[in-house]
Amino acid sequence: MSSRPLTLQRAIGNSLFGSVSTATQVVPQNPSRNYLYIATTGTIFVTLDGTTPSATNGFQVTAAAPLKFETSFVPTGIVSLFASTSTPYEILWA
Repeated sequence: MSSRPLTLQRAIGNSLFGSVSTATQVVPQNPSRNYLYIATTGTIFVTLDGTTPSATNGFQVTAAAPLKFETSFVPTGIVSLFASTSTPYEILWA
């Protein structure tokens, strides 16, 4: 799924790869977070404030539209994911 060079992944510092099929908290709150990238090969729903994601709550992330925050605004809350069927995801953060 990732097309970024390994050097970029090392510079980011944290990565998580997995599969989601129910609402799941995947990344804890971090007031110092300065980069966040979420991608999938299917469709997932993402919340960034600790609320429970669902098909009607959260950002919709698709294979064609990853979610990326950097520089001036990066959410620092709990990152949670949801998918209606088992769907792979990739999260990078620093």
